[in-house]
Amino acid sequence: MKEIQTLMCAGDFFAAVDRLRSTAKGLAYDVGSLTWPGWEEPGIDPTPEDLAFGRECARLNLRLAIELKKPALKISMAYWLVGADALAILSIDEEKILELAELSSQLKMNGGEDSKSYLAQQQAIQRLFVNRH
Repeated sequence: MKEIQTLMCAGDFFAAVDRLRSTAKGLAYDVGSLTWPGWEEPGIDPTPEDLAFGRECARLNLRLAIELKKPALKISMAYWLVGADALAILSIDEEKILELAELSSQLKMNGGEDSKSYLAQQQAIQRLFVNRH
């Protein structure tokens, strides 16, 4: 927050707004991820309200990732979260889910970054997909 205050005091309002939007994007990802039921964590059972809020946050995260021109890995993770949420509530067909997973993979590879959490996410969505059939 000190960075934002510094930007505001310097009169760089647009940079301050972008920094705030970037922070909101990160928070939206965290909420969307933590309310996703696919992690199958014992004792953690999101309510329907939690799931709905998480879905809104996942979509916000994706929108902000694109608008803020985040790196490929961050956009990949945003697509993953939206697709994983859709799979969990069965709101889109399997072809679209696979398309989102493929796009997520391609963006991740193009991003050149390696991430253990990304691999854990991919495994979780695969588990959920297998459990659905």
